Amino acid sequence: MQPITHRVDAFAGGKHRGNPAGVYLSEKELPQKELQKIAFKTALPVTSFLRKLPDSTFEIRWFTMNREVNLCGHGTVAAAYWLYTELGIREMQFQSKSGLLTSKITEDGKVEMNFPAQQTRPCDENTKRALEKVLKVPIKACFFGYEDYLVELESSTTVTNYTPDFAEIQKVDCRGIIITAWDEHYGFDCVSRFFCPRVGINEDQVCVSAHCKLVPYWTGKKKVTYLHAWQASRNSGELYLYALKNDRVRILGSAQRQNVVAIA
Repeated sequence: MQPITHRVDAFAGGKHRGNPAGVYLSEKELPQKELQKIAFKTALPVTSFLRKLPDSTFEIRWFTMNREVNLCGHGTVAAAYWLYTELGIREMQFQSKSGLLTSKITEDGKVEMNFPAQQTRPCDENTKRALEKVLKVPIKACFFGYEDYLVELESSTTVTNYTPDFAEIQKVDCRGIIITAWDEHYGFDCVSRFFCPRVGINEDQVCVSAHCKLVPYWTGKKKVTYLHAWQASRNSGELYLYALKNDRVRILGSAQRQNVVAIA
């Protein structure tokens, strides 16, 4: 039987084309080698693999074209939206390598998720100077946590106009680098971009795990609990983010189903 992967664009809508992900539902547990092969042939930034468990939750695993990742928010949005549009499920729980993830479809059709916040710690001055050489742009502040650097730049226009050197970024010992700024130009609260060539994605179009770091960073700095965020990638996407009291993050975004990807 020919495997079928469904494409969903997470955080799409309006002028935003969002971040594409494949969704593949399997009745049985498949070997990792086969999952990786399907993800490679699907040729999307991430493919979400679902398997229904006896307790009515779903196991979820995420694969880029070259590796498995422990947490992928946009892949979870895509999976939740596909389960809703294909099977009519409005509330779902996912068992993942990062723990239990919950998701539901709001009355206006957005996907709502509840993820753990990811705290970052300040970098030392030597690390900051080294990243400035890699990024070739002045850095206001530099933090690290959960395999990623979070780098605050001077302005939101600096973020949107930035031209990355992926060969240099790939040399940095991390999963990826988030660049961000408080927005005073585009009508959002904060703006960001995320570069992660080491996992086979030069620039992630919309990354939830990056925002799990951005939420505690910006809400703590600005003393707010809500952020309207824009990831200013080529496709771009907007997120509605809430800092919760139990060190969790509430994330809302739109999604759109696209074509079916047939894998030979």
